[in-house]
Amino acid sequence: MNFFFIPLAVGAVVTIGKPDVARISVSQTKEIDYYILTKEEPLTIRADGPTWIRVFSRILWREDMEDGERYKIIVETDGEDERLVRMTAERSDISSVSGGEVSKWRSFFINVPADTHTYEFFLWRAKSDTVFLRFSSQSPRQWEEVVPISYNRRLGTVENEKNVSYYTGNAENPVVVRIDGPRKIKVVSRLTCSAPFLGEKVYGVAIYDNDEVVKRVNFNTERSETVVYKNDPEAVPSIPSITYVDIGSGEHILKFLPDRGTDEIAFSFYIRAKR
Repeated sequence: MNFFFIPLAVGAVVTIGKPDVARISVSQTKEIDYYILTKEEPLTIRADGPTWIRVFSRILWREDMEDGERYKIIVETDGEDERLVRMTAERSDISSVSGGEVSKWRSFFINVPADTHTYEFFLWRAKSDTVFLRFSSQSPRQWEEVVPISYNRRLGTVENEKNVSYYTGNAENPVVVRIDGPRKIKVVSRLTCSAPFLGEKVYGVAIYDNDEVVKRVNFNTERSETVVYKNDPEAVPSIPSITYVDIGSGEHILKFLPDRGTDEIAFSFYIRAKR
C-alpha cells in the first residue's frame, strides 16, 4: 500500500493507495491538483487529530447540466459512522480541467478528534460521474446571520441543536436584504410546500441587485426528513440548497423571490464574520 503525504499546517493528511490526480486550471497562470473520486473508485485518507480538515470539491461539468445540479458524497469515518454531504453545483466560468469544464468549488469541514482516523469518500449520487477533491488544514470561520428588512413571514427551525430563522417571499412581496459591499453572501433556501411530497421537485430563485437581475438558479430538491417549521408544522420544507452572491462596493438592496411560478420559498442569509 502506498502513501502520498500532503503537508498541512496542523496535523497531516495521508491518501491511502494511488488515487488519480487531475490538474485543474483556476486562472491563466495557476493550476491546482485535485484527487479524482468516482462511483467505482472511492478515496480514502488518514488524518492525525485533533485538527480540522477543509474538503474542497468540484464536479466534472457536462453539457446537459444546469446551475443548481446536486451531488452527494458519503464520508465514512473509521469504517463505521457515515455522513451524507450534499452539494449544489454551478458551472465555473474561469476554471477548467484538461478535456472539459468543471463546477465552482464547494467545501465542507471535518472535525478530526485526537488520535489517527480514516475517512473514506464515496460518490453516492451525481449527474456527473467524476468529482474532484482536495484537502486543506483550515478551521471554519463563523457565519453571521443577515436579517432582511422586508419579507412575507418568518419560519423557525432547529438544525444541529441551533435555532434557525427563515424568511419567505413571493413575486408580489420578495425578501429584501440591505447590505454594504464588497461582500460574499451565502443564501440558504428551502422550497416550502403546503402538503407532503415524494421524490424530487425543481424550484427557481431570482436575485435582483438594485432592481437588476444578477442571478437566476434552479435547484433540484426533495422533502426534508429531519426539519420541520416550529411555528407552522403544516408547511413542508425541502432539504436546503445553497448559492452565493458576490456584491461590489457600496450599499446594495437585494431582492430574492421565486422564479418562474415557483411556490413559496424560505430563505436565510449569512456573511462571513470578521476574524
